[in-house]
Amino acid sequence: KIKMISPQPDVGCMPDGSVAYMFIDGSKYKDKPTFPSHPRRRGMMVMSVHDMKIYGGENGWMYQGRGKTDPDFIVCPQDFCMDMLNWCPELRAAFHGAIDVHRETTDRKCMIVGDEPSHIYVGNFGVVRPLGQKGILEFSRHKKRLEVEMYNDLVRFTARLEKIVIKYLPRYIHRFMARAKDAVQYTSMRGIDLDSSEEPKYYSSIACGINLVLSMHTDIDAAFCAVVAFKLDYTQGDKERTLVYFTFPGLGSKGMSVQMRHGQVVIFNARQVSNGRIDLLTI
Repeated sequence: KIKMISPQPDVGCMPDGSVAYMFIDGSKYKDKPTFPSHPRRRGMMVMSVHDMKIYGGENGWMYQGRGKTDPDFIVCPQDFCMDMLNWCPELRAAFHGAIDVHRETTDRKCMIVGDEPSHIYVGNFGVVRPLGQKGILEFSRHKKRLEVEMYNDLVRFTARLEKIVIKYLPRYIHRFMARAKDAVQYTSMRGIDLDSSEEPKYYSSIACGINLVLSMHTDIDAAFCAVVAFKLDYTQGDKERTLVYFTFPGLGSKGMSVQMRHGQVVIFNARQVSNGRIDLLTI
């Protein structure tokens, strides 16, 4: 059952014009920050996640700010997510394969930082869509460079992820998404000789990376997005461990942050200012 967080006026901490990039550090309370030193520069601000209100746990949560008509974020129950997504060595190898064939970090308007300068962000995996243009540019290079079954494993994963999103989004939003797709007829992610039941209906692409941090930014995506984190060498003893803080500095009185556990999906309104501390593999 999804728990509701009490609606609040959303007046949290937002970056001002003097800050080029703002990041959230997810170190333990009062510990030395672990945000890497190599990207630090003038105009960059690094805040502690503990300056915000933190929500988390294995059960589901939903927040919708006061006076808003749509949810800001939904944290899905961990056990259901883990059962649906089926994290396994084959899937882990498929994501590593996608990263290995990617040449360099996909350009984004936010700043993306890895623990090492060589760490990259793999975006537009599936269908490549030119920003602000109709239609598609091409299917991403991964479709040609990965082994067929490896690529299809990623398509199947995206379809399972989409089923979680549809289950927990309010029904009126799902109806809106269905009508929007009927009106536009855009291309969604497709496998190689897969049955349509194994392919996503709405999602056109996914992104992934290992040990990355994204700066605060506002996306212009039209629909709700989802993020999930996996510990690469996961064991049952890691189930209650916090892997990721996914933060919304503009929500509530001082910002809100979600503790994400292994395999736990967070659905979020992409037009919120958000920041992900992406620990290990995040999709």
